Amino acid sequence: MAIPQKARVNESKTNGRTATPPSSAMQVAPPPEKIALRAYELWQESGCPEGKQEEHWFRAERELRGAHGRSQKA
Repeated sequence: MAIPQKARVNESKTNGRTATPPSSAMQVAPPPEKIALRAYELWQESGCPEGKQEEHWFRAERELRGAHGRSQKA
């Protein structure tokens, strides 16, 4: 059975491999409410410093993205 021309063109673009999106593209961002709660916890754990809100927010987001990714794979 012959491979349709369109399939051959797509295959040549990926050197015969199946193209898959990076895993980060498939991740869903955690809800802002969960990020805010975790960021608040981190802020409290670090002694309630002023001017660290972005640091705590991004750390909380990273933690939750990792936890969210692991829970979906299980």
